[in-house]
Amino acid sequence: MPTKGNAMSVENYREAMRELAVKAQNVAKDEQKSISEKRTEMERIQSEIKDFSDKIYVTEQAASLAAGMSSGDAGEKGAPQEKAEVKHGPEGFVTSKGFQDAADAIRARKRVEFGMEIGTKAAVTVAEGASLSGGFPSGIAGTLAMPDYLPGIVPILYAPCLVQQLLGSASTSTSSVSYVQQSAETIAAAGVAEGGAKPYADTTLVRKYEQVGKVAVLEKITDELLADVPAVQSFLQNLLTGQVQREWENAVLNGTGYPEVQGLLQRTGLQTAIASEATGTLATPSLVIEDIFEQITAIRFNAFVEPNAIVMNPTDWSNIRKAKDANGQYYAGGPFSNGSYGQSSAPNVYSLWELPVVVTPRIAAGKVLVGDFKSATLFHRQGITVDMTNSNVNDFENNLVTLRVEARQALVVPRPQAFGTTTITWA
Repeated sequence: MPTKGNAMSVENYREAMRELAVKAQNVAKDEQKSISEKRTEMERIQSEIKDFSDKIYVTEQAASLAAGMSSGDAGEKGAPQEKAEVKHGPEGFVTSKGFQDAADAIRARKRVEFGMEIGTKAAVTVAEGASLSGGFPSGIAGTLAMPDYLPGIVPILYAPCLVQQLLGSASTSTSSVSYVQQSAETIAAAGVAEGGAKPYADTTLVRKYEQVGKVAVLEKITDELLADVPAVQSFLQNLLTGQVQREWENAVLNGTGYPEVQGLLQRTGLQTAIASEATGTLATPSLVIEDIFEQITAIRFNAFVEPNAIVMNPTDWSNIRKAKDANGQYYAGGPFSNGSYGQSSAPNVYSLWELPVVVTPRIAAGKVLVGDFKSATLFHRQGITVDMTNSNVNDFENNLVTLRVEARQALVVPRPQAFGTTTITWA
């Protein structure tokens, strides 16, 4: 076989191998493929690369044998010929002259050109690569080094649902909750002389209704993903359940009514809001702290109930917690103690005016809610439920499953006057 023809054929094989290596990188970067699909594709590419490598070996060996026979004819007849030992695979690679030359150069700390074929400078260097691309090292051989996969999925974290825990809890079997509220009273009791006319009192009663609201969410998932990665089902259930819980937490505070509920901050009949008398600063925290106590006093005086919690935004609590007096001492204790002002004991963290402080980003910064939260009740018509079906729209023909998570509840606030707000303005 002509030498030139062999060289062109080998170069074509090498070019095909380089194209397969690039294809392997593209497979690794493809976010649409699952890990199992990528593994199958990689195994197929590796098989094709090996096939081309074998073809190169056979072609070069054939050329080598042909060249050896030609040189043998020119030698002395009858002279014994040493049979060359041909080594294949890793052993042949390590014992080859090209590899030995490279090893000697490395030991001598010299630069060496080392390509895909010993003795031939390749266009692409075989290496893993330092940077990650598509989850794999960026080099040609990087896609062959499979990473260690940690089990599970790292979820996004959200603020915990704490306000609902302050409320009373009950259940209902209907679509609304009704109660009778005394809305007005004429107080007429007075001293009466003997034989005198007695005054009449007057009481006004009204019936109130709270409609059950619903919070729900849907998500689609493929049959293949459910079958291949069973853990994804529980992950999505927890994910969607968390969404419903957080939306209910927001509705309890800020809801504007059906189809959710009317939140505590949207109720009619709350105590008159108290605004800061002046702009509060970290240097003058008493302006804010005292205003919050004024609302506590207003609830005690007008609603005759005892407030049991304060709800505020993390920014407002941070400013209050960092407040210092003129001597630079923290009102709520320093960073290395939990004690109240001037004390090293008696923890006072997350407490204000002896009431627990619930810190949540779901209440707007600059607004503080004070109240007797146990006087309000969250009625559960339907707890959080999770359903799955493949009969939604065209799910069946598309091999999809729809997950549905929902909950139905009603918020009953018989005494809105048991709650009040304080508005804060920080400099």
